[in-house]
Parts: sequence; structure tokens; C-alpha cells
Amino acid sequence: MMFSYLIGDGKKGFVDQFYKEKTVYIGNGISLLDRLDYFSGNGGMAIEMTERIYECPPFPDLLKQQQQQQQQQQQQQQQQIQQEQQLPFQ
Repeated sequence: MMFSYLIGDGKKGFVDQFYKEKTVYIGNGISLLDRLDYFSGNGGMAIEMTERIYECPPFPDLLKQQQQQQQQQQQQQQQQIQQEQQLPFQ
């Protein structure tokens, strides 16, 4: 069973009455990672949804856009660092 947090303070699998009020059931899925991988901070697809309660499109395109934006920001930062290194000392 898949639940989504309605606020951003999820407690890594901890569910009690307080948190049940802040989650919503979104469907069933198959885990593609083990528990340690979920909380290690790595990105990627973690759950393959098998049944959804709403016919919404999946997020891969959204994730790709975010990754592209992050890569562009990193490239800009690297270019800025390189430009600063090329400036003569004053």
C-alpha cells in the first residue's frame, strides 16, 4: 500500500495516529529498493505503481526535468569557478 505525505516531514516509515491524519492513500506498488536504500538519499525510481486510485501520469518526465535543471546549475557553477580561477590577482 502506498501513502503520500501531505506535508514534508515524513518519519521514514514511522506511522502512528498523528501521521495517519497527514497521509493519503494513493495505490499499491512494488518496492524496487530495500529499506536502507530508501533513506540513503540516492535518487531514482523506488516503487513501481501497480494499481493507482487516480489515473494520473507517472513522474519520470518531471524527474528528468529536475535532473536536467540540476545539471545545468552545476555546469554554470563550474564555469563560474573556472572563470574566477582565470582572473589575474589584483
